[in-house]
Amino acid sequence: MSNFDVRRGARVCLCLVLLFVLLWGGWGLQPAATAAPTGGRYDESQVKAVFVYNLLHFVYWPSSFGAQEKSCRIVVLGSLQIAENLKVLTAGETFRGKRVSVELCRRITDVGECCILFVGSEFLPEMSVILRHIGNRPVLLVGEGDGFLSAGGMVNFVSRDRRVTLEINPEAARQVGITFNSRLLRLARIVKPSH
Repeated sequence: MSNFDVRRGARVCLCLVLLFVLLWGGWGLQPAATAAPTGGRYDESQVKAVFVYNLLHFVYWPSSFGAQEKSCRIVVLGSLQIAENLKVLTAGETFRGKRVSVELCRRITDVGECCILFVGSEFLPEMSVILRHIGNRPVLLVGEGDGFLSAGGMVNFVSRDRRVTLEINPEAARQVGITFNSRLLRLARIVKPSH
């Protein structure tokens, strides 16, 4: 086994352990000025990137989704830090036999085919436009703001008291054929549609 394979395997293992810790009780975040991976601490964008990466292991897409695509694309709309952290986490990784790629977009119209779309908080007011652009495609919509789930999002990060926790709207996901692993649902706060 090459050094690259060992490093990649260790990175994936670390991500899964971190996800378990994060979901079990939130992650106490350090102030950004002191949060650095070399010091064993993680800032909020790193924590969210770990969540997003690990959703690949806890979310089920329709088997036919992305059959024609050469890679599993994670698109980040507006958040440079999360995109950069995801690029590090996914380097050399595969999902369903396809290379995992991460792309940062600054405009909704640039979002193409993807399995996960992370919507930065600055794009929350544009959710109706995003939903029209995505249509009925089984794209997991992940965001980070109050009102994200009620606006049609599926997975939301909530940051309070320097902790990041997860909210899920299973019904919004089910409408496009996406379901969640039961372990993830048990550890997240479930939000039901308000209609």
